[in-house]
Amino acid sequence: MQRPLSDLGLIGDRRTAALVDRDGTIRWYSPHRIDAPSIFYGLLDGGKGGWRVSFTDALPIERRYIGESAVLETRLGSGAGELCVTDWMTMGPGAHPGMLCRAFSRAPAPLSISLDAWAAYGRCRLEPALAGGAAVFDNGMHLFASQHLHRDEPGIRWTVPKGEEGWAVLADSPCDPPLSSDIAKWRQATMARWRELAATTCHEGPYRAEIAASLRQLRLLVYEPTGAIAAAATLGLPEVPGGKRNYDYRYAWLRDSAMIVSAMLRTAGGSREGDAFLRFIDLSREHARRSPLDALVAVDGRPAPKETNPPLRGYRGSHPVRVGNRAARQLQLGAFGNFLLAAGMIYHERGTRDHWESVEAVADFVATHWRQPDSGIWESPKQRQYTVSKAVCAGGLEAVAPFASAVRRARYQRAAEDIRHFVYRHCLTREGAFAAFSGCDGVDVSAALYPAWSFCRSDSAEMEATMRVLHRDYERDRLFAREDETAEADCEGAFLAGSFWVAQYWAARGDRDRARRYVDAGLAHANDLGIMPEEVSWRTGEALGNVPLGMAHASFLNAAADLA
Repeated sequence: MQRPLSDLGLIGDRRTAALVDRDGTIRWYSPHRIDAPSIFYGLLDGGKGGWRVSFTDALPIERRYIGESAVLETRLGSGAGELCVTDWMTMGPGAHPGMLCRAFSRAPAPLSISLDAWAAYGRCRLEPALAGGAAVFDNGMHLFASQHLHRDEPGIRWTVPKGEEGWAVLADSPCDPPLSSDIAKWRQATMARWRELAATTCHEGPYRAEIAASLRQLRLLVYEPTGAIAAAATLGLPEVPGGKRNYDYRYAWLRDSAMIVSAMLRTAGGSREGDAFLRFIDLSREHARRSPLDALVAVDGRPAPKETNPPLRGYRGSHPVRVGNRAARQLQLGAFGNFLLAAGMIYHERGTRDHWESVEAVADFVATHWRQPDSGIWESPKQRQYTVSKAVCAGGLEAVAPFASAVRRARYQRAAEDIRHFVYRHCLTREGAFAAFSGCDGVDVSAALYPAWSFCRSDSAEMEATMRVLHRDYERDRLFAREDETAEADCEGAFLAGSFWVAQYWAARGDRDRARRYVDAGLAHANDLGIMPEEVSWRTGEALGNVPLGMAHASFLNAAADLA
């Protein structure tokens, strides 16, 4: 329960994902889909599940991904010697799908392995039965291992004798028992698939290793059957430890997905991701509860579930734990703007206008409804005239205007100019900076992106005033607070993506050294596997919020691309 979030490593198969701790414990795994219920809840309630590996006096030594794959090696050691645990989820032709695989090197001492699974977000245990050498669970999962399995409270336990190697496979559906040769073949196929994915990386410039690490995490957030991209792999991890900001980020946010696709287009030749993203938008439109699109949806394109609170104690007592996300009901105009920016970039790269009907529907809506108050980029329950929503909508309309008919092109360009007039008339502070929202005298770190969205010049008087206020009032150790008027604002950490947004601004101004200092400050809070959290504690520097946050990784990629 008390282990830091930076201890978590992510593996996956581009359908779902699992989180592995430094001590080799799998603390989270959602079979079939990344937004499905987990079967391990030790991350959110210490007594509710996990897949543990232990031997006498074992301590973590180091861990790494093999090459640019998501095959993870974790080394544990004691006076008796070292153990290497290799974890992966099967991918690629020649690999049986739906397999969570673990391989154990020669055990330096008797190795105890246990698996305790739960259902329904921790409401009940998944009861296993031993049959034909496998453990068969209520939900159809099958567990196989190289050694004999034992039914033991609270689940399944077995031992790898000293001097022996071992393996285990958790299949998400019934299947035949695998052989050792199958495990080796599936690992080779998985490695080959990751090499294929990594081969699209096209960045030439600084931070190449860090870019490869971020692209790995973003690729792990993809739900390949539909092209959806989850905002993060987890739910309920707190923005404020002990507080109530414990949200579910396993769904596809329109805003986050658009930012991720845009970043991948710049650094990974992401035309494949771009086309999949547009197809997913078409799918989401078919099921949308509001026109033209919901702010976030499940990874199958259907509406996200209604928010509920399962009986989990929460990470470090942070509760209620939330499943589902009420932000799905919000109007987030900025998300439409981000989508239009991404669509314009995809069209520019591909020279085509695929899935234009959805893009046109969103652009028409924005051109008609941009004057409405909305919930902004931070999903406030109170709707206001948020400046960031206006700015990105203007940039988005201009990005797709060249691909529209002459009549619509003129309409989109006219709406973009009207938005600018509104912002310059109603959304400036007394210091001449861009206000967080109309009537507010504070600014928000998201304003650092306005030049990147082509809303204004980076050297305009308003942007210079905005940056002066940001650096003076919102920055500490090159990290940034967001503008937040809520009761928990003083307890919340720095929003990590903000450092990369500010880096983009200074790159646009031609100050590469200053930009790199902000990039380096953000990267300093990635863990040893390159995983970035949502936020960072001002007091302790610890990771906060859900992981890995796709927006943080995408923001870094964009900053690195600007520096290149």
